[in-house]
Amino acid sequence: MSWLHRIGQNIEIIRSVIGLSDGLTVPFALAAGLSSLGASKLVVAGGIAELIAGAISMGIGGFLASSAERDHYHFMRRHTSARVQRSCIGEMEREVCAVLVPVGVDEKTCQAVTKCLRDVEFDPEVDAHGSSSDQEAQLLRWKDQVGLTPFLLKFGEGMGVYCFTYKYRSYSPFC
Repeated sequence: MSWLHRIGQNIEIIRSVIGLSDGLTVPFALAAGLSSLGASKLVVAGGIAELIAGAISMGIGGFLASSAERDHYHFMRRHTSARVQRSCIGEMEREVCAVLVPVGVDEKTCQAVTKCLRDVEFDPEVDAHGSSSDQEAQLLRWKDQVGLTPFLLKFGEGMGVYCFTYKYRSYSPFC
């Protein structure tokens, strides 16, 4: 197992260590600076105040970053979906080939994959409510995660399905 693969598996630990070291640098620097005044109560109070301010700042920054990431994902999804709907099959085949050819898939298979993904996305038997019956609705509840648009987002743009609970977590924006 290569070291890059091991890092990829432990990315959350790496993020946590970097975040912890970043979050503790300023409070310790502040405490060191305040310690020159000689009043230990002032050092403790300043350190605690800075920890609270830093936590609030990091929380708001994380919330705003995840909101921006969510908005960007929705914009790219709308943009890609509109591009898929208005483009000819040849243009979509070129985009799918640009993703699959580097990993060893031939052009004929790319054309077949494009046709299948496009057919799934534009299934004429599914009405505006998602299906023609409740049973089909249960089977197709994942329909917005299959087709040409999600394929191009995930493999062409490198964007997975956005997890809407990310704003309240801090480790991964994608489910």
